[in-house]
Amino acid sequence: ASGRGVRRARRAQVRTMDELRDAGQTFKLERFTMLAKTLGGFVAVVSLLTAVIFASRFGLFEWPWRIYWLQTVSLEILNLAAVAAVAVIWRPTAHSRLLVSMQQLNTDEFGEFDDDEDGLELADVGDEGEFSGSKVLV
Repeated sequence: ASGRGVRRARRAQVRTMDELRDAGQTFKLERFTMLAKTLGGFVAVVSLLTAVIFASRFGLFEWPWRIYWLQTVSLEILNLAAVAAVAVIWRPTAHSRLLVSMQQLNTDEFGEFDDDEDGLELADVGDEGEFSGSKVLV
């Protein structure tokens, strides 16, 4: 049952990343990409560790008695590391609310704003950050 849940979550993540890519949401896409790499690395390490534990249980090798505890504790340590990594990636920042509630302006392949699409230009902002009016082309 958990395998289906993981596959469903992965499909949802890939679908979200595709939608972000299509919408030109590069900052959010970078966050999701970092999350995907972190979770993929976690799954790879857990798979490797599980294979080593099964190999030792089938008698292919024996754990030294001083580190025998490592085979039971290591998965819990990896779970904690995965939760900590996700918490760091999705930590609150000064712009967190903006990321949730606003869409990023679409950028072209050179990272420049595409303001010709709707006939709009960016607003003029003075040297001190004060709004001095806007230019709207019709």
